[in-house]
This record gives sequence, C-alpha cells and structure tokens, in this order.
Amino acid sequence: MMVIWRFGNCGAPVARIAWQCSIAGATMFVMVLTAACNGGDGPGSDGSKPVKQFSRPATATPLWNGLSAPPMPPKPRPKPEAIDVHLDVSAPMAGFLPPASNPQGPSVLRTAAQNVASHLSRLYGGGNVAIRWRAVGHDLRDLEGMPRFERSLFDGRWSRLNLSIESILSDFQTGHIEAAALITDLMATGDIIGPLAVSNALSDWLASNDVRSATFHVGLLAARADYRGWQPAGCSERTSELGCVYNERTGVITPLDGLVKIPFFVLVLARDYENVQDAIESVRRGIEELGQSLEIKHEILTRSSRGFADTMVCAASKPGNGGNTRQYALFADNRGNMECRRGETVALSCSLSNRLGFSSASTTFEGDGTTAGLSSAADVRGLGHRLDLDIDCTQLLELARPVKLDLTDVVGDITHQWEVDWGDWSTEIDELGKTLQLEGFVRELRIVPDSYRIELQKPLLGFAAQ
Repeated sequence: MMVIWRFGNCGAPVARIAWQCSIAGATMFVMVLTAACNGGDGPGSDGSKPVKQFSRPATATPLWNGLSAPPMPPKPRPKPEAIDVHLDVSAPMAGFLPPASNPQGPSVLRTAAQNVASHLSRLYGGGNVAIRWRAVGHDLRDLEGMPRFERSLFDGRWSRLNLSIESILSDFQTGHIEAAALITDLMATGDIIGPLAVSNALSDWLASNDVRSATFHVGLLAARADYRGWQPAGCSERTSELGCVYNERTGVITPLDGLVKIPFFVLVLARDYENVQDAIESVRRGIEELGQSLEIKHEILTRSSRGFADTMVCAASKPGNGGNTRQYALFADNRGNMECRRGETVALSCSLSNRLGFSSASTTFEGDGTTAGLSSAADVRGLGHRLDLDIDCTQLLELARPVKLDLTDVVGDITHQWEVDWGDWSTEIDELGKTLQLEGFVRELRIVPDSYRIELQKPLLGFAAQ
C-alpha cells in the first residue's frame, strides 16, 4: 500500500490509497488517480462533466437604421367599416374569363376574387363587415355588390392601379378598413407601365412604421391561368372563342392561335401576419379545387419585418487546432451551473441557426457585489459567421459568489434566402406567359431589415460560487 498526495490545478490536496501488489492493482491505481483529478472524460463526483456543447434560446428583432421599429401605439382601434376588394377591369383582363359559349363555366379569376373576399370577411369581420367591391381601370369606381364576371365589366381603357393603392392606404390611415385585396394582371398603364407602378405607389408605406413594426403585411398570390384574349379594335379573330393579346408597353395587338397561360395576381394588404397568410393559403386551396392545370406561386413579402425565435449553439474547446481539441477546464453539472477547475483558457465558438452572422457583440458579468475584476475573463475574439470568444478560467477558479456571463449588444446580419423564385415568371422583353419586370416588383416589396438585435433568453454562462 502507498499513500499519494495530489496537488495542483485539479483542486485541493487529496489523499488517495492504492495497492501496487498486482497488475490489477496497478490498473486500479491509474483509474482512481484519474477520477480524483476530475480532468478526464468521465463525470466528477457531483455529476459534472467537461463542457463540449450547449445551446441557449434567443430572439432576433429587426433593426432599421440601427433601431427597432416602435410598436404601434395602443390607441383604440375603430371597428372597420368595410373590407375593400379592388378588381382590375382594364379590357385585357377579360381574357381570363370563360369562353362566350359558356360564360358561367369554371373561371380561376372569378374563383380567386370571390374566395379572397370571402376569406378576408371571415378573418377581419367575422362575416359581419361589408365587402366593398371597387373597379379600377381608367378610373376607380364603386360596384354594386359582388360583380358578375362578364366581359362587359372589363371596359377600362387604362389600368391606373395606383388609384387603388392610394385609396387603400388612405383608408388604412383613417381606420375605415384593415384589409384589402387587388386582383390584377399587374400591367399598370400611365407614366410607368407594369408592376413597378404598383411598387412605387407602395414604397413610402412599406418604409413606414405601420409595416416595419410588423403590424401590416403584404401577401402575393399568382396563378398562371388559361387566357383566351380579348377583342380590341384591330383584332382579327381566329375563332369565336379566341381573341388577341395586347402589349401595354408597345401597343402591339397579336391574335392568339390557341389558349395560353398568363399570370394574374391577388395582392393582399392587411393587418396581422397570420391572417394575411391564412387568406393567401385559403385562396390557393380554393382555386386548386377547380381541378385545372395551374401553376401557383405565393409569398408573404413583408415577413422579414417580424422578429423570430432562434437558437445559439456554442462549442467549447482548447484554443487553437480549429476547435478540435477537447478542453478539461470548464465543467457543467446537470442543472447547467458552470465551474472552472483549471486555470486555462476555454475557447467558445457560437453560431445561430437561422443563417444569422455576427457584426458586433460584447460581454458583461453580473452578480452580487462587484464584478469589475472579471471584465477581462471573457473576450470576444472573432465575429462573422460565428461568434468566437475566450473564457479565462484563471480568473474564475475561486469565485466567492455566483456570477453570470451575458452577451450584450449582439447584432446579427443575415443573407436572405427567399423561398419563392419569381424569376421564371418575369421578363424584360415582353415574353408571352410572363409578366414584365415581375422580379423587380417582388424585390421592391420584400422589405429587408438592416440587421437584427440578438437577445439570449438566459445568460450565456452561469458560474456557481466555489
């Protein structure tokens, strides 16, 4: 038998007894000594283990020019007077109607318009708020109830879609409405031709606190539906069922030889993200039930204005070697309390799960009494795709009081990866079946915060008194 005293970084001197009379005894000696040091792979006597990886819940709040958008003031919201549904009645829209031989046949345009009115009524008025149908062409006018989708309705010589947007935004400001929709092919005419006339009319509102605070949202649904043309002057009909395609930009009229697929759009502007999403999804399901061969795209274009939950995951290692060397200085028990057991530096490398990178961060210690002496015990070493920081366990070996290490002033940047690609439906050269400058229109309506403030829901590390 021999008595061994152990001193040093592993803790206070501890006596250990080991037998050396056999090979088995020698093996026992090695195992006892390793466990006593609490520096091996196994747990300590209190169940603690060297920290390999841990996670912390976090929230990401959008920042605009370095500031979060203040919430909308809690003023009483008047009961909305109506829900506005605007229908583009410019003459080319008649091409989405059924053939003259079967005017009440299935119509994707009619179904989409009726569905969006019905679902906005359900979501924003419980069915008790009036639907105000309005027609926009060369002017904006009220319709007497839900229109009959007949060719005679589509008599607009122009498509002044900006009139609809201006009317909707004005009614938002007065509180007369909380939800509106515009059904259109987005081919506005006037000073600007095409979808960019609509995005220009929306630009100031999209930059306002109404939208940046995630109070109002914009949803877009597009359906490539059968288009059989219309009969402007100068259109030579090939058959009684087909007409011509009119190019708003060039004024060229082209007779159709058969049905073509052309997109039309349902643009929803309304309060509350979940309701806008519900309305768009409900319209999609409604037109899919027609059983026609349809291509459909949809997106909530303002979703980036919402904060979101995230998770910060941190890996602990010895400094250097690309984080591949395990550390045995920082331990954690089953309750997550941390303890330094060696006077060594521990490298933490942390990342967020939602593609957020780090542009700034700092650390602070909090606890009972002064923590000034600990200010250099945590050092942010690197920013970018990951947040790298060093924990100096030399300063944390003999804490007389519990302290917590918090990350503060954490700002994250994100490279947005949009789920919907509109490029294959967009054209710059007037391709039949595609929408002029659609991709640019979507890009203008997708609001993108400058960055995000990251806040952990619990301290990064909590150290118990030792």
